[in-house]
Amino acid sequence: MDEFNKIFKSRGICQPIAGYVAESNSMSRMHEIENFLDCQNHRNALILDDDKSLRDFKFTYKGCYIDIDNFKGFDEVALAVALELCDTWE
Repeated sequence: MDEFNKIFKSRGICQPIAGYVAESNSMSRMHEIENFLDCQNHRNALILDDDKSLRDFKFTYKGCYIDIDNFKGFDEVALAVALELCDTWE
């Protein structure tokens, strides 16, 4: 987490990363993320994921989801969307 926090801070996202959702084969990515966030005590979430199945679902945290391109990664476009979302946080 420390390395991710350093990377994000250098890009202007100063809120610390509280967790990371590893993939499992037992449930869909959407359910993994929802279960993780439901168990957390955070008011804000930023979901950066390249799983294309998340595009099609209307899940609880859809407004926090930023679709990351497999080939481009967390590029300037994704960063701009992330910063815009962070600006709405209290």
